[in-house]
Order: sequence, then C-alpha cells, then structure tokens
Amino acid sequence: MPAPAIAIYGAIDRFNYGDLLFPIILDRAFREAGWDGAIQPVGFRRSDLSRFGALATAPARWLTEAGQLGAGSRIVIAGGEALAAGWWTLYSHLLPQRLGDPLAALATKLFPEQRLDRFAARRVGAPWPIPFCPRADDFSPPVPVLFNAVGGSGLAGRDRAWREEVAKAIRSARYASVRDEATLAALGGPSSGAELQPDSAANLPRLFPPDALRDRAGDPVRSILADGSPFLCFQLHRHFTDDKLRRFAKELDLLTRDLRVVLLPIGRAAGHSDQVALAKVRAAMARPAELLPGLGVFDLMALLAHTDCYAGTSLHGLITAAAYGRPCATLGKNPKCGAFAATWLPQALRQPLKASGFSGGVRERLTVPRPELDTAAAHLQSRAAAGLGRLLDAALKG
Repeated sequence: MPAPAIAIYGAIDRFNYGDLLFPIILDRAFREAGWDGAIQPVGFRRSDLSRFGALATAPARWLTEAGQLGAGSRIVIAGGEALAAGWWTLYSHLLPQRLGDPLAALATKLFPEQRLDRFAARRVGAPWPIPFCPRADDFSPPVPVLFNAVGGSGLAGRDRAWREEVAKAIRSARYASVRDEATLAALGGPSSGAELQPDSAANLPRLFPPDALRDRAGDPVRSILADGSPFLCFQLHRHFTDDKLRRFAKELDLLTRDLRVVLLPIGRAAGHSDQVALAKVRAAMARPAELLPGLGVFDLMALLAHTDCYAGTSLHGLITAAAYGRPCATLGKNPKCGAFAATWLPQALRQPLKASGFSGGVRERLTVPRPELDTAAAHLQSRAAAGLGRLLDAALKG
C-alpha cells in the first residue's frame, strides 16, 4: 500500500521567486505541525532548482499515477494566481529562456487561446479543465484538495463556464483561502466557501527571521548587507517599452546620490524575464547600479528583508518587503499588486509609482514612519499565521 503524502501543487517548477517560496513555506509549516510523512512538491514538469534554494518537483502526471498518493494523502494548491491562469500561459513560461518569449508571442498570434490551452494541457497530462483547480473526485480513490491563499484577480476576465468551474473546485475543497478581496468578490464573497487571508509569503519573517537570512545568503548579498549603506531594491518585468526603461534609469540615477541601487531579477523564467529588462535599465544609467546574476531564493529574501525600500512589479517582492516592515511600492498598473495592496497595505503604501516622478515617489516612501510600517507588518504576519494554521488543521485532521 502506498504511504500517505502531502502533495504541494503549483507553478513551482520555473524560476519565479514567489512561486518557489510556496513549497518552502508549506514544507516547513507541515513539519513544524508534526507531519512526518512524505511531502512532494509538484509542478507541470520534473525540475530541480535546488542550486537556487528551491525544492525539486515531480511532474503533474505524478498526481494521477497509481501508487503515488496513498490513503490519507492531501493535495495543497500552493498559492499564486491559481484561479485565473490558463494552461498555455503557464506552460509557455517553461519554454527556454531567450527563445521562450518570442516563441510564445508567435504562437499566440497564430493560434486561438483555446487551442493552445488544449495543447498545453495534453503536454502536462493533467485531466482537470483548469490547471490549479482539481477536485477530490478527479483522483481514484478521491484525495482531499486544499487551497492556500490563492489569487484570482483575473477571474473577472474569464467566461462564465470558467468561473463556475473554479467555484465548484472551491466549494468542494476541504479548505480554501484567497489572498485578496478582489478574488473573494469574484467568487461571490464569503458564501463561496473561501476565507480571506494574506498570501502565505507573509509568514516569512516568522519562519526566516532577518538576521538568520544573512547566514543563508551568498557572498555578494552578504557584502551588500555588511556595507551598511542604505539601498533600494528595484525590479521590473519585461513588459515595458525601451523608452519607459530609459525614463526609469534617469530616475534611478537621481536616487544614487542617497541610495545604493540593487537591480533585483526576481522572475527569470520566460514570461517574466526581469533580467532582460533590468540589463537595459543598467545600460541606460549614467551612475553605478548592481545587477547580480544567479541570485537564489534566500539571496532575494535577504535583500528584501533588509532593503531600505523595494519598488517593482513583483507581487512577492512587495509582500516580502511589507511583511518584514520595509517601505515598498508597486510600479504601474498591476491587478495582482493592486488587489493585494488595497486589501492589506496601509494607505501610505498603496499608490503605485510611475516612471515619471519615480525618484520623488521613492523618497516619499522612505518617510513613512517606522511605527506605521511595523504595525502593518505585524497585522499582515498575524493574519497570515492564523490562516496557515487553519489550513494545517484542515489538512491534518482525519
């Protein structure tokens, strides 16, 4: 008889900082809660990003293979924008770097989304219609499914059939939580069966205190932290024009008079390609900035936990900085960041910054009083810990 296992299922098989956090957090939490059985992270494909501090994954097919999930097993949907993301979008992020982005763009022009979704679903080999919305009866014998503070800020743009399928998965789950009010509203509110709690990355300060992160970081990051100079972590994805990148570069030049500028490639998989955009920003800057290659999960976490300000498009850059009580700002129009900020962040941190006036916006964030940041961080951590505790209780009961 196969042994019971906890399967952690999500987009955790590509280098995107936030997605790689979820299995690390959940693995640690289940062990602390007393689970001594197997814990298996599961992505679309088999992967091993352990050199970056991540956990290795089994492919999605593993979930339905005979003999893998014994009686007493559970499937936890890890987190992230799980309720609105389609098969093709998620699959395209696994394409090789450099070629991945242009190939995905070409395919999207040539073929309708539904056809691309069917192709990707066949490649992944999962039988349920929405990537991260399986139900217990999709497995034989049935396996309880739990949703861990998932997002769905894009649900409003999905058709009625998609939203109904998501609603069925949430209602049938043993436990379900969502990370922002926009997602909860899209599901129909509290009557949907979902609870509201912060993204589980808000648990990081309890699991990985700031001082402990120094020891887990690599030498380049330790050097930055040991220097003691105030520094800005700046990040953005590839979806900005070259003109906009040059404008950000000019604003960053203004900030280098007072801040060390660290360009932070949080998402390096296709579809994100932070390193490409940030290389252009650095090339356009007249003053020095650091773009460190090959940073791992704990390098990024350490920088975000100690930064004097974070500004970027990454939701999990924003959440990590806020949870550690650091000043932070999102950039431009980003539904995920906007939904999270509106739900959990104080008013002083909600307004997104633009390239125009960016340096002034950062300076304003630096003036937010420390007690206000600490109070917001404590509230975020407390709500996240309570929500994670409820998920663990639901997962570990009989």
